[in-house]
Amino acid sequence: MNNKTKSVLFVCNLNSVRSVMAEYLLKNYINDSVLIDSAGVKKGDIDNFAVEVMSEIGINISGHQPKLLEGLRDNDYEVVITLSPEAQHLAKELTRNNSWEIEYWPCYDVSGFHGSREQILSSYREVRDQISKLLIKRFINKLE
Repeated sequence: MNNKTKSVLFVCNLNSVRSVMAEYLLKNYINDSVLIDSAGVKKGDIDNFAVEVMSEIGINISGHQPKLLEGLRDNDYEVVITLSPEAQHLAKELTRNNSWEIEYWPCYDVSGFHGSREQILSSYREVRDQISKLLIKRFINKLE
């Protein structure tokens, strides 16, 4: 992890799939004193397909309690990574009163995907792997 980064917040629509995956993946990759959190534009429920594909790689997100970005507006995050257009818009609105550095990582919203169980799981795996690659590029490779 870049020594300058002390806190990271991931934001998506419901804090039930993409932002949760990003939070727990980054926590899994680093083992230091960086505050890592996630939130949503609207409050949702943890997604069972997300739980399943994360458990495939040994990460348990089943106990995650979704949070709202609005509830975190007074927290001081150095980096806020938004994973949906709605999250990007709200984060920009909130930066009027914060000094957050905002990055936009557009990731497909798999929560509305329809198909067979295996097709749905495959789409969730793709998003998990996409987020993983972005995290490694942004945070892990900067250590080398």
